[in-house]
Amino acid sequence: MTMTAFLPFDRKPGKNVASMICKYSNMVSKATTGVDWMFQGPVTRGRGSMLVQLVDFRDFLKSSDPEVRDWADDAGWTAPWSIAISVTHKRRTDEEYAFWHAFTAVLWNAYRDNLASEEIWLTADDDGFPTTPFTFNEFLPDFNSAEAEDVSPSEEFEEVVTDLPPPPPQRMQK
Repeated sequence: MTMTAFLPFDRKPGKNVASMICKYSNMVSKATTGVDWMFQGPVTRGRGSMLVQLVDFRDFLKSSDPEVRDWADDAGWTAPWSIAISVTHKRRTDEEYAFWHAFTAVLWNAYRDNLASEEIWLTADDDGFPTTPFTFNEFLPDFNSAEAEDVSPSEEFEEVVTDLPPPPPQRMQK
């Protein structure tokens, strides 16, 4: 199975922002005939890869065939464009799963002013259609600024203060 996050757009999003973020994350542009653009990677140390691609839903939303439109009507999806960020379960580690969340959050933030809604849509279905909307806080539920280590340090670790000797005097330059 593959987890995919969708960022919805009313208008076709530009490639430049995604391109910069993907390339600086060690992804490579992939030639494709099915979508306008796609990035893949990073494949390192036997890790599975992520895909970031532009998805055109216009034909699905305009279709009069009920079988084609059912998913959009049932889920409430109305955006004609999306950036999809996918990570496969094959050889996926906890680190990669966390990276997928972080990467999705970075793209969401980069395109935030152009999104059709503030939601991040997810699917775990093989058909790849967005099915469930999440707010940013629902997408990253374990991140709570009020519980950060600098605000409320955990009691498990006590700060150890040692008596260190003073630093050596600086050498005088001649």
